[in-house]
Amino acid sequence: MKLTIAFVLAAATAISAQISEAYTDQHGITYQAITHESSGTIFGIALPENPTDEFIGQITTRLETGWAGVSFGGGMINNLLWVGWPNSAKEVVGTFRLADSYTVPPPFTAPGPEMTPIYTDTAVNDTHWTHTFICKNCHKWLLADGYEQSFDLAGDFAVMGYAGHTEAIPDDPEDPTSDVQQHNFFGQFGMILSDARSAEYETWRAAALAGPAEPEPTSTVTSVTATATSSLTSITSTITSIPSITSTVTSIPSVTSTITSIPSVTPTPTTIPSQIPETVPRWGQCGGIGYKGPKNCASGSRCTTLNSYYHQCL
Repeated sequence: MKLTIAFVLAAATAISAQISEAYTDQHGITYQAITHESSGTIFGIALPENPTDEFIGQITTRLETGWAGVSFGGGMINNLLWVGWPNSAKEVVGTFRLADSYTVPPPFTAPGPEMTPIYTDTAVNDTHWTHTFICKNCHKWLLADGYEQSFDLAGDFAVMGYAGHTEAIPDDPEDPTSDVQQHNFFGQFGMILSDARSAEYETWRAAALAGPAEPEPTSTVTSVTATATSSLTSITSTITSIPSITSTVTSIPSVTSTITSIPSVTPTPTTIPSQIPETVPRWGQCGGIGYKGPKNCASGSRCTTLNSYYHQCL
């Protein structure tokens, strides 16, 4: 049965009035997501049109944020968590965790949830780090006593949470299981699962797993050179065949003189601009606090402010 607007609003009030909204990332994936303004943290999920046991998730935050994480059950205790951060190699590392009390959550080692990172080549830039992933069986998890906690991916609404520290880095940033300092920002929110579903999900999933396309080589100068060389070869061949006429018809020496005066052909390569202004593709980031990249959106899109930390070409 569908949730009523009154029920959703009542649930939102109970969780600090935060409700997910549509958000499209640079790869064209549309999520239901929330934004924590002061930390610049965004977390969202995308679901298949007919949910089964997986979803695409994404968490992004400012580069100076020490660590950030999500709770798939809302609160901290007895809910599946994911905690991560960037390491020195500019890779996002992290692990599932589970806490049975308000202490540093240890790694979650029980079977079930599986996370496959995608778009790792764009995970860390000069201003932000982003963890995009396919999460399988992340909607259910076993507690130490064998009791299973879960939320319904086929439902309309779920309570989730986020947390992190804006400055303090983990004890060992190279170790995904490292201890972290207590969060200095956190919150719970209502995830509108019914609005997270899309008929485009399988297309997004396939594109992510296929990886980036190989760039086509540019051959402007090469083709000009090849054309010029071919032309020169043809001219040389023609000139070479003319002496036979000279040796046979000796009464027209002017032919030899004329042929000898044919100027050499110098190919004129196409001038290639030394610098092409960088353009941000549709769905890419084009601005925001701390952003230092290109701001010129591709034709057909314009730079739109989603929040003070993230402007996007839409």
